Amino acid sequence: MFGHQESYRHEKARRTQTLIPLRSTRLATRSLRSFAVTCGLIAVGTPAWGAQLTLAWDWSDSAGRTAFFKVERKTGTAGSYAQVATTAVGVNRYVDTIANDTTYCYRIRASTSSLDSPYSGEVCGSVPSTTSGTGSSGSGSTGSTGTSTPSEIIIDNAAPTTNDASRTRVGTWCRSSAPNFYGADSLYSCSWTTGDRYRWTPSIPSAGTYDVYVRWTSSTSRSAAAPFYVRHASGTTSRSFDERAGGGNWVLHGRYSFNVGTGGYVETASVNGQVSADAVRFVRR
Repeated sequence: MFGHQESYRHEKARRTQTLIPLRSTRLATRSLRSFAVTCGLIAVGTPAWGAQLTLAWDWSDSAGRTAFFKVERKTGTAGSYAQVATTAVGVNRYVDTIANDTTYCYRIRASTSSLDSPYSGEVCGSVPSTTSGTGSSGSGSTGSTGTSTPSEIIIDNAAPTTNDASRTRVGTWCRSSAPNFYGADSLYSCSWTTGDRYRWTPSIPSAGTYDVYVRWTSSTSRSAAAPFYVRHASGTTSRSFDERAGGGNWVLHGRYSFNVGTGGYVETASVNGQVSADAVRFVRR
């Protein structure tokens, strides 16, 4: 193996079960006539951990065929749609980082490379600058409006060369071709040295105890002992995981206390070989 090549072993994609149903649509093409996709907005982010909207959808096909999905977004209800993401086969979840106080609308279609389904019903949502989150969904949806509490914080990886308030990198990171990533994609350390590091930093809205989960994508080239360091109120705890398998799952690192603010973080490093940078999750207990 040389350069930035990456091998991977396919893992079964996890399916999100909780969703707000919208009107489903079916392909007019005879060979995929039974294929249907239903889309819904299942979560609205809060400014405490970044403006994010999470979409989930379900699909059906009596012939048992699989598909990948094309996600389109527009700004405002009168804007024009543009494709913002394509998922891996079987992935039915997309997390979008957005601006506060702006309405975004989404639609999704299934694809088998040669054929596209009609679009799902439209779903719209926004994240205000206050701690109240409001989401709404249309085209046959039941809709949802309410006050969000930041009981769960999820931080996805950024683009390979991006550093921002919640994601920072050292060394060289490349976009991974391994399946079962969270959000739009995942990264892997690709400098082939021990100096690559990737850190996720949450903004903790209230002091307390949180379960910390880590997630990676699997590849045969990954480290068998990939470290994840969790910085919390009492210090730093390190655990290592075999990233050659188990990709696409939330894996509990441990339960830790965190102070308010950005003093805590989760970090992985290539000290034992190539590692993945996908997403981390903090769940208030």
